[in-house]
Amino acid sequence: MSTANPPTVNITMKKTYHLCIDIEGVLGWHDEDLTRLFVDDDGFKRPPSYIRGWLKLQLAQGKKVLPFGKPCEGFSYDTGCLGHSGASGRAA
Repeated sequence: MSTANPPTVNITMKKTYHLCIDIEGVLGWHDEDLTRLFVDDDGFKRPPSYIRGWLKLQLAQGKKVLPFGKPCEGFSYDTGCLGHSGASGRAA
């Protein structure tokens, strides 16, 4: 058996990140942008004053960021999603 050209394996580390939004940053948005972003599950749009009050409540609870959708495993309301690692490899 020859070892002159041994097979190689390329391993690529993949990381998935889930999106979140900075609460303090979004508080400065225009009213129409807030009402487009924050919609209840039933499609009801809340008034901007309600949204801003809710965001300030989230800050008062110590949250800095909010997830888009349901929070992923390991989500931090301080830093967001730190990423989810996975490796895939194939022989070359």
